[in-house]
Amino acid sequence: ILPHHHKFLCMLVPCKLKIDSINGPQEIKLNRALMHVKADSVTVFVDV
Repeated sequence: ILPHHHKFLCMLVPCKLKIDSINGPQEIKLNRALMHVKADSVTVFVDV
């Protein structure tokens, strides 16, 4: 997500979520999830 992105909320289809962190990239398999994007952050609620 680009900096200062517009806010939005969406359901995610089953997928693999890639997370780039200071500990290196990680992948998490998602079956059901909700993604909330605001300004400079993304929050993913899993198993909803």
